[in-house]
Amino acid sequence: MREHTVALLKPEAVRYAPEIRRRIANIGLMVVGQREYRWDFRANALNTIQSMYPRCPEEIVEATVDHYLGHATPVLLLEGKDAIRRFFALAGKETNPGKCHESTLRRQFGIPNADIIGGRRKYWRNALHRPRDANEAIRDIRIFF
Repeated sequence: MREHTVALLKPEAVRYAPEIRRRIANIGLMVVGQREYRWDFRANALNTIQSMYPRCPEEIVEATVDHYLGHATPVLLLEGKDAIRRFFALAGKETNPGKCHESTLRRQFGIPNADIIGGRRKYWRNALHRPRDANEAIRDIRIFF
């Protein structure tokens, strides 16, 4: 079944955008929409991150906002057969890039050490955000497109 999903490149992966796009094309998915999302205002960034990660603890949301603030990141709308499942597999299923398979985007372009705040892990610099399922894909499409 043809479906849509979203790929949001995080600040640490923006410089790798051409390679990430090539890898997406190599698995048969098409980029049918793109925008640059500006993370300029804390209140807007906080609202967006809370919408993307509704079950995340507040301190992780805050760390995520701090990481994105002041950046512009590409958001890609992908289309293809089983796009959600296929892109999820390409991106990597683990939050920690160091635990992802070596062929995944998160492993290749992410940073395997988490940011530590108050002695506890708060944020993984894992290169990109990707929906896990159709509900998350619909949510993310509504947020960014």
